[in-house]
Amino acid sequence: LRWHDTGEEVALFGVNYYTPCSINYADLKRLGVKHETVIDQDVAHFARMGLDAIRLHVWDREISDRDGNLVENEHLRLLDHLIARCKERGIYTMLTPIAWWGTQNPSQGFSNHFTMHQMTTDLAARKPQQTYLAQFVRHVNPHTKLAYKDDPAVVAFELINEPLYPPKTTDAQITDYINALTDAIRSTGCRKPIFYNGWHNRLAAVRDSKADGSTFGWYPTGLVAGRSLRSNFLPRVEDYPTMRSPDLGRKGKIVYEFDAADVPGSYLYPAMARAFRSGGAQIATQFQYDPLPLAPFNVGWQTHYLNLVYAPNKAVSFTIAAEAFRRLPRLQTYGKHPQSDRFGPFRVSFEDDLSEMVTEEVFMHSNDTTTSPPALAKLKRIAACGSSPVVRYEGTGAYFLDKLASGVWRLEVYPDAVWVNEPYGAVSLEREVSRVLWREWPMEVRLPDLGADFTVEPINEGNAFKPQSAGGKLSIRPGVYLLRRSEAQAVSVDARLREFIAPPDKNLPPVVWHDPRPEWVEGKPLPVLAAVVTAQEPEKVTLHFRAAQEKAFRSLPMTRRKAYQYEAQAPGEWLPAGQATYCLAVQADGRARTFPFDFGGDPIAAVSGLPQPRTILAVPQRLPLPEMRYSGPGKAAVEIAPGSEATRFALRLTASAFGEPPSCAGLRLPAEKGDAALFREKSCVPFFPFLVLR
Repeated sequence: LRWHDTGEEVALFGVNYYTPCSINYADLKRLGVKHETVIDQDVAHFARMGLDAIRLHVWDREISDRDGNLVENEHLRLLDHLIARCKERGIYTMLTPIAWWGTQNPSQGFSNHFTMHQMTTDLAARKPQQTYLAQFVRHVNPHTKLAYKDDPAVVAFELINEPLYPPKTTDAQITDYINALTDAIRSTGCRKPIFYNGWHNRLAAVRDSKADGSTFGWYPTGLVAGRSLRSNFLPRVEDYPTMRSPDLGRKGKIVYEFDAADVPGSYLYPAMARAFRSGGAQIATQFQYDPLPLAPFNVGWQTHYLNLVYAPNKAVSFTIAAEAFRRLPRLQTYGKHPQSDRFGPFRVSFEDDLSEMVTEEVFMHSNDTTTSPPALAKLKRIAACGSSPVVRYEGTGAYFLDKLASGVWRLEVYPDAVWVNEPYGAVSLEREVSRVLWREWPMEVRLPDLGADFTVEPINEGNAFKPQSAGGKLSIRPGVYLLRRSEAQAVSVDARLREFIAPPDKNLPPVVWHDPRPEWVEGKPLPVLAAVVTAQEPEKVTLHFRAAQEKAFRSLPMTRRKAYQYEAQAPGEWLPAGQATYCLAVQADGRARTFPFDFGGDPIAAVSGLPQPRTILAVPQRLPLPEMRYSGPGKAAVEIAPGSEATRFALRLTASAFGEPPSCAGLRLPAEKGDAALFREKSCVPFFPFLVLR
């Protein structure tokens, strides 16, 4: 793919975005927000992140009738609005007119009457699809006054999203289907590139068709784990060789969907962009960006989570990935992990949870880094989370520094974002996942172009906070500021430079997020880590811990690691075999609270109210000592040990040593019954985490 006017290769990187349709549309309607406003805000953030593409598989059911005629309605109007707003920001749109999927919103569309297998192979389903495609590309956007087929901002069409076929469908049949849909679009005079998904080993069918290329999807971490995945996935994204399949010939390549699904870390996106360029892709769009009002809850598609405000580390990593996709050459490979962790001016690190881009003019990092840019005096752009040798900052939101002129920089600081729940768990508009706070934090800026003596002027609307700087140090709150060296000339500031979009601080009560371990080794010190989220620094955070068969709680002060992060370590002597109980107490705003259930900061007073532990698994009585399996290299044994009460007993498995993974030891017990209700009833969740020590 090349641009018609310049002849240069196309390289576009962005996101899937669904405010106009389906789940996101319905959830935004429930919140009572205006969809156009949400689109305007999110598109501004796309531009801030340096994205230049969006993709939608349009819910055809919502904008068509039984015969495939296009229906003018709210969904189509919002799609027009989105395309126009993206165009204003230099962002291209790729459209997949047929999604087929069902929708929460009332619809009379033709896809209601056909299965996906019928859509691709039944001739009765072909006519409405052809009618719809022709009318869709001829639709004139009232904002741009151009039909989709004629709008330079609409970069390509993908015929249908993720097509499926009945068993024994041949490549020839698929090619015939592709050609029929392609002809429908070409009959309108449309000359834009047309793509088709060649997944499930159907690249040859795409090659032999009239389509200009194939689309690819990639979810190397899987989908819908229901929890955060914290393993190192860099070895899984070393390469995407399928994209270089000779079956595709010289056809174009687009990645219509991809994600580091269920991965909370900020290290993976640039490595995925590298793999796409190695495969020859020219457009890639992540699935999917969370609209701003929905991002606190990550509703819609729980396995995906990307938003500049509420997931800033991931968003900055994605910003770096966009640069990698545009800068790296196509079809070049980079070897195996860890060699491939450095590529061009980019670096990724699982151990540091870090993505970086470092050049003479651009410095980006998704987390704390010790890397220094090679030429500080030549820097023009910084996008970051955390601290570096250039900027010291403890706040948890993203920030951006852009050079406007000699000695003049624009500083944009987003609110702190702290995750307060499992981001990839069950979804609900009542289940908060990420919280923003407008705290004031110290910042130190070390830019030779600014020097140590510069003024700080707030320029975004409604920002009355006027920091004073000394020696390059200042206190900062969320907003947009002009940093100017004392002798530097003033610059004009237009509306775009003043633009700042962030949700207000809601001044919510404190919350603690701690992910308890289900089991631990007796006698080994237990680290306890927690996010303690308060409007201002808490006066005190305390761990209250009660060992098995003990009545009293012991207390241990928790230490602040960095903003919102606290830790303590329960000594090994507090951890005999059995079931331990603990909670956290937070002293803030003049009162004490305990978490995860508030007993007013005093767990001892609430012991009588604790629910009894539930049985997850029961085994038959009088069961003989189970057989143990152990892979070595030392010795292992299984024995009966005292339980949490005098009348209860436990199995103790010990091993003197383990070899290299997957060295292990284990037992197998036949299950007699399981308490399935435990996994359904919210009422059974205990007020305190229970830790079983084995």
